[in-house]
Amino acid sequence: MHEERLDLSSIELEPERRELLVAAIMARAASGLRARRSARGVLVLVGMWRRPVIAASALITAASVAALLLGSGTAEAVPVATADLYDALQLEQPVREWLSEGRGPTMVDLVSAVEDGF
Repeated sequence: MHEERLDLSSIELEPERRELLVAAIMARAASGLRARRSARGVLVLVGMWRRPVIAASALITAASVAALLLGSGTAEAVPVATADLYDALQLEQPVREWLSEGRGPTMVDLVSAVEDGF
């Protein structure tokens, strides 16, 4: 960079001409400046979406409630082939009993399983 200052004295305007130029620029920019001043803020823009958001959420809620009410009929339980699953997993008899009863082994079950060697 150059250390010396640029001489801009050749483009200096007379005070009257400069004021006319500033006034012309401000006149041309007035409509844009007015539009910026009257522009809505972020909160106003978000607030404008309030009604559509409430309507959409009400519609989703109504559809969800309808789906729950229509789909809450008693469905028949589909039988599961647990015996085939136990065979595929090669589970021993005590483990099959625990699973079919829906419980975990008790201490007595574990001791007897260890003593019997499965």
